[in-house]
Amino acid sequence: WAHDEPLTEQMLGALGAIEGVRLYAEGDLYRVRRAGVAAFTIDGVRHPVLARSLFDLFGVAARNECFCAHPYIRALHGRSLKEWRRFERAVARNDRRRTPGMARASLGLYSTSDDVERLTRATAWIASHRDRVVADYRVGRDGRAVRRDGWNPVDQEGTRGILPDIVHGGDLVFAPHRY
Repeated sequence: WAHDEPLTEQMLGALGAIEGVRLYAEGDLYRVRRAGVAAFTIDGVRHPVLARSLFDLFGVAARNECFCAHPYIRALHGRSLKEWRRFERAVARNDRRRTPGMARASLGLYSTSDDVERLTRATAWIASHRDRVVADYRVGRDGRAVRRDGWNPVDQEGTRGILPDIVHGGDLVFAPHRY
């Protein structure tokens, strides 16, 4: 907890300050002790697109969807049971395109303040360029976001320099995520 507490406070404070970002978290760490996890969305950006663009453009790994907490996510999103049943029927037909959810970033023992800064700068960039980001991706029936042009940084050599410096702000883009 001694390692996570200041980083969690930094992460929640910085993400919560970004216009268009909605945090699904209690921000008062002294009222509710919590793990170093932030679940969030960006207005107008579907959760699979948010998670995938964080990775594609900034090398930041994030999970997305409902995190094995479907009833809780339904409540957080304010969806009616009738709406939720519609999503469940679509999933039963192997169609996850409209499944509600959020992105989730997690801290680890190896995480640093620089990692949190990288996450928040990436999230702020996506929030301020949401129309461009949304236009670059499509969500398939499996619920995964893919670039419309087929570009995948994992398959590329020499990907550094493809994006302008204003996007990545330095050498950290495409640095492998440390597990």
